[in-house]
Amino acid sequence: MKRAAASGDLEDPLTNVKRHKLEPGILPSRADLFESHLRTSAHEVLEQGIGAGTTFLSGKASMSWGVSRGLKKFQMETVDGGDKQRFDVKLSGKCAAHSSLLDVNTGDQFDILLKGAAVERKQDSSKPYFFPMELEFSEGVVIKWTKRARKPAENGTIVDTWALDEEAKRREEAAKIAGEENGLSWFTPPDNPYPEQLLSSIIVSKNTAAHSTVDCTPNTPVARAESPKVALYAPPKATAPPPQPAREKLASTSNRATVVNAPIAGPSRQGGPTASKPRSKKQSPDVAPMHLPVNNRINDHIPPLINPVTSAQETSMPPPISDYGRPEAPAASKPPTKKRSPAAIAPSARPAANGGAEAKDRSHPTSVAAARDASAPAQRPAKPKHSARPISNNASPQMDTPASAVQSNVAPQQAAVPADAEATSVPQLTNKQRRLLKRKLKAMSGTAGPEASTSAVQLVVNPPAPVPVPSLNAVPEPLVEPAAAEQRDPALDIRAGLQYGTEIYAPLDEYGDVIILRGAKWSNQTLVGYGDKLRWSIFSPEQGKVHHGDKGDAPESEGVADGFGYEFGPYWDAQGPELTACLRYADWWRAMLKIAEKHMGRVHQIGPEDAPPYVSKARRVHRLVGDASPDLPPRGFFDCTVEILKGYLNDNGVYSVYVTDYTRNPATAPVQAEWCPPELGDCILKVEMWDAASALAQTMETGEYWFLRNCRIKASTGGYLEGTMQLAEKVAKLDESDAEFNTHLAALLQRKSDWEKTNQGRDFKFEHKSICDVRVTKEVQYFTCTVEMLSVEHNPNGVSCCYITDYTCHPDLPIIPETHPWARGLERRIVKVALWDGQADMAKNIEAGKFYTIRNLRLLLETTGGRIQGRLGGAERLIDKLRSGDSNNERLATLLRNKQKWEEDNIRGQNEQTSSPDDILPETYPPPGFSSIREVLDTKEIPNKHLLRVHIRDFFPFSLEQFVMRRCKHCDKKIDDRYLECLPCLDVETTVRHVFCFFFLLEDADGKELLVSVSDECPLLQGLATIDLREDPSILQELTDRLEPFIGNLVDVHKGISRGEQVARRTPALNISIGCWQNENVDTVTYGLLDVELARL
Repeated sequence: MKRAAASGDLEDPLTNVKRHKLEPGILPSRADLFESHLRTSAHEVLEQGIGAGTTFLSGKASMSWGVSRGLKKFQMETVDGGDKQRFDVKLSGKCAAHSSLLDVNTGDQFDILLKGAAVERKQDSSKPYFFPMELEFSEGVVIKWTKRARKPAENGTIVDTWALDEEAKRREEAAKIAGEENGLSWFTPPDNPYPEQLLSSIIVSKNTAAHSTVDCTPNTPVARAESPKVALYAPPKATAPPPQPAREKLASTSNRATVVNAPIAGPSRQGGPTASKPRSKKQSPDVAPMHLPVNNRINDHIPPLINPVTSAQETSMPPPISDYGRPEAPAASKPPTKKRSPAAIAPSARPAANGGAEAKDRSHPTSVAAARDASAPAQRPAKPKHSARPISNNASPQMDTPASAVQSNVAPQQAAVPADAEATSVPQLTNKQRRLLKRKLKAMSGTAGPEASTSAVQLVVNPPAPVPVPSLNAVPEPLVEPAAAEQRDPALDIRAGLQYGTEIYAPLDEYGDVIILRGAKWSNQTLVGYGDKLRWSIFSPEQGKVHHGDKGDAPESEGVADGFGYEFGPYWDAQGPELTACLRYADWWRAMLKIAEKHMGRVHQIGPEDAPPYVSKARRVHRLVGDASPDLPPRGFFDCTVEILKGYLNDNGVYSVYVTDYTRNPATAPVQAEWCPPELGDCILKVEMWDAASALAQTMETGEYWFLRNCRIKASTGGYLEGTMQLAEKVAKLDESDAEFNTHLAALLQRKSDWEKTNQGRDFKFEHKSICDVRVTKEVQYFTCTVEMLSVEHNPNGVSCCYITDYTCHPDLPIIPETHPWARGLERRIVKVALWDGQADMAKNIEAGKFYTIRNLRLLLETTGGRIQGRLGGAERLIDKLRSGDSNNERLATLLRNKQKWEEDNIRGQNEQTSSPDDILPETYPPPGFSSIREVLDTKEIPNKHLLRVHIRDFFPFSLEQFVMRRCKHCDKKIDDRYLECLPCLDVETTVRHVFCFFFLLEDADGKELLVSVSDECPLLQGLATIDLREDPSILQELTDRLEPFIGNLVDVHKGISRGEQVARRTPALNISIGCWQNENVDTVTYGLLDVELARL
């Protein structure tokens, strides 16, 4: 039976890793959480919620994003009844802290427990498989990996952050209790902390064929020695180095630089000169106190720029510091003592009375090899030939070996080990001390994000063995950087994979060189340098200059994409601040070597206060597309003002938009498409919009001007430059009127105008004409015109159209009904333009009342009626908006003069109109018993009848011959004027019937208008034969005679319009009875004429 641990033997819960550690944070499979009957669907979650949180969803990740601002986001895809649903899942709060365990990758299949999930209903979208739901986990999440393509070893495992947080909390409480019972509190540092007590050493070695080992003898404590008081950087006197306690086997490894931490000295357990002093509550008899320097004081100990190691004293190794953590004066030299038996120094037999004598014995090592090395002349640190790596980190603090035993085993190997490698072989920290030290250092320095792009200056501590040329795929380079030295551990070596398509472009450096890496990618303790992004240079401390090695026949730069893309060169020319940083790094490395030799554990970090100017955050500026480059600070980010040319949504939710500011960038991919003029192809930048920017980009339309903020330009996988955007904050749509105060937009419009003049041969190859000068013939004629946009009709499911005018009259133009206010007085002056192909999308951006230039417009003769209309198609941008204040545009000035003349003529014609005596309406309107048109339109009682006192302002169709319409008796549909019969029914004699169908536009004394229909049931048409009026002139004349008393001279007005003449309109006042009713299947009201008579005033 195992005895229970006494309260005095209570362990620090942080030290018992085997007892509490998860693997790592991944739990064994728990079938009770993910049983099949607990599976639910996305529809049930959206409609019913998560309930008790015991159900789960099964699916896969269709898209994944990295951690941004404490938020991990991925898109989950589930399948229910054969239908796919895609929705977003967010991990925030406590869940985001476990992002390393919850690294959901695209394609991963998993089950996710709904415990603690917040469900949010989203707006519907047209994206493929979009499901209007979003899940967010903030307190915790449980995920079971069912299939991971990148990490198949984790298939079937479970990540439970709830359990991790509870375990961490339990261990923290246990640690607090243990600290209080042992008189040790992590949050209360001991009195009089000394930064010299932070011990660390760096073993730098290079692998060879031979393997060197150091045996260790268990259950024997290590001998301790007192340390003389030595200044941090002052060269000490030549003394014999201390014995090297070997608590772990040291074996050579390949291309590995390891850090072995020395033990932290603490109060003596043997008694001694000050053993009678009472212990402070901040000290523990079992655990050495941690004297850690404050993070913002580390820079106070940075050595000067260059500290050359030239004296023999600097390469010697002083004894370790005393057990009390304070440097003491060196003791008088004594002869070597005899080797003691293990029993004499066993942990169970350490009386306080012998403590002082034992300390004196241990303070003088007897290593002959160490004495020989101490007397040897100092040399420059040579390339190490061994790489030492600890085999076991779980040795007990009592499993130490006496100094004499260590020396007897090490002495035979020291002849083959260089002096610098031998001097840096130092004792290990205990497991407990190492963990506490790492936690404290991490709290001081912080940890880097999981993945970031970096520009860094690194020091080569162990380059790979020399080879004729580097590998094409990857050249692993072990590097060390001051900020990473605070948490150095064999598992935290920084390695760089340099990937180049050309062997001669990879850097070849030497041990101790400082290498500058720009554009490297930081991910999982690894720097990755891609061949089209990484630039580098090497600083040699020995030569004191920057070089690029032996470049041989390698060119300075070459174009990616087989020489046609972005021109890139891997060689970086270091600037003045970078050279200063290189000197500091070289100096730091030499200082670290000296500290390792002296057993002085201190980390030097170039902090923010001492950072060179080139690493400061550069300010993002507004740039032209032609000036943008990935090499410009900050890391290619910039603002720009552009015009939108084209956009489309990809299957993965990324929206690609093509923009231009009419500047040329030779490194962008030339665009060759139907919608892009060839002269503009090399002035276009493709921008990939992600996340919030993607949603905003879907509202951008062709021809609009936008200010894009925080856009980044980078080299694509094809080797050309392209832009990316993720955020939508402060991205704004601009109007041409903003050019008055927006200098960037004004410059863009000026460049556009200059480009149009330069490329006039293509864009204006068709002659500019006024509408009245266009003659429609059998040959299709294209022309360019400057017009005012009167109205736009965008029909996504049909043909979109717009109505334009340049205020000139054309006799073949149809008359647009004056029921539209914008058509009033513009008879034969309005062109209806049908928009096809890519021009239909422009209808969403066209603004009525604005002026435009339309290129490549053609007028076609209608198949019915002999009228003409416009047609505009193709994928090019043919409709350009003009600025109304542009005084330099002569064509726009001509249009404005035509408009002014038309307005004057229209006003003059209205003043010349005279009315007959019976046209005068009473002063009080409406008369008793009558309704006004406003009252008719506002009434809610439908069906209903109304009596009106009005004039007939106009009629439609504009020719009386068209007042009779042909309909099919079988299907009751109107028969097109181009055919004599109903095509589906194909029977002229029995299926065609003629009916009256025309409209009157009524106007009352208030100026309100109402359109009423006239049919066969009207008394005005009783007794009149219904036949095609074009075939029987007598019936047409009879109809004219019946209508003329009521419509006045409107027939003459229409004839004058056809001849281009303006005839004054004269119509009498009428008493008209109308009825109103609701149309079937349509939410509109129709008004019909019931009776009419001349008004008696």
